[in-house]
Amino acid sequence: MRILITGANGFIGDSLIKFLEKRFPEDEIVGTVRELNPSKIINSSRISYIEANLLNLDLENTLPKNIDVIIHLAGKPNTFLISKESRQQFLENVTMTSNILDFAEKTTAKRIIFSSSVCVYTGGNKLPFNEESTALPSDSLGASKLASEALLKAHSISNRVDTVCLRLFTVYGPNSREIQFIPEAIKKILSPEGPAIFGNGSVERDFVFIDDVLEAFSCSIHKDLSKRFITLNIGSGLAYSIEKIIDILKESINPNKEIIFAKEKEKDRRIDPDYLADISLAKKYLDWEPKTDIHLGLERTIKSIKEDN
Repeated sequence: MRILITGANGFIGDSLIKFLEKRFPEDEIVGTVRELNPSKIINSSRISYIEANLLNLDLENTLPKNIDVIIHLAGKPNTFLISKESRQQFLENVTMTSNILDFAEKTTAKRIIFSSSVCVYTGGNKLPFNEESTALPSDSLGASKLASEALLKAHSISNRVDTVCLRLFTVYGPNSREIQFIPEAIKKILSPEGPAIFGNGSVERDFVFIDDVLEAFSCSIHKDLSKRFITLNIGSGLAYSIEKIIDILKESINPNKEIIFAKEKEKDRRIDPDYLADISLAKKYLDWEPKTDIHLGLERTIKSIKEDN
């Protein structure tokens, strides 16, 4: 089998290539990157990298056509963008998905796996979020992911291509982006300087460890699904407040560290709601469920950051 992974330099993309290279020793993996990063190149005869701008329409002349599975991870992942930046994010993310579908029509691909997001639910407040919840995203990331899902569904039905949209909740773990909450919090608590200051501590998130997410992608590649198109929540099924996560990190890193949380404001709650996943469909269709306890996941993340510093 030949697997194409877009966004191969990203947190999930880089981790997924390493994971699949070990999990499926007979498969070949092709990763697309905007720009090659020598530090993330994996030396293997079964892995290759191609520089490709997914905003361009000539992907058929850039990427190999004999592809069995396309895993589309690439996109602008930023949240809370405003004005022109948010519109640009929407346009770029949807354009990339559209271009990947144009390319897919010219390949032998029989399955597409899309990295969607919990942000499709940001306009709702009924917890836990399930796949049948009315998705009215209130930010551009969620809007771009939902629009991409709609494109994928239309393509899946008209071209008879199996499509799995994985709505990822808050993914964390070793090598995650430095600006993400957990690595940023770890570095603040590790710092010898002053108190560690955070925003509203009562906001709750569904944190899912990277290894469990990689397992979900792996299951999506080979699983015989009973539906042509399907969306599945990938989370832990548990919600932890920001304050609780900070307490766990503080106890593991520096119990004496002074922590300051911002006071909660009603406006903050409207733009930054709680997240919690109903993962029953992922269990049903993928035979998947998360296995990494939050304490173990945080310990592994702390260890990774300490080793890098």
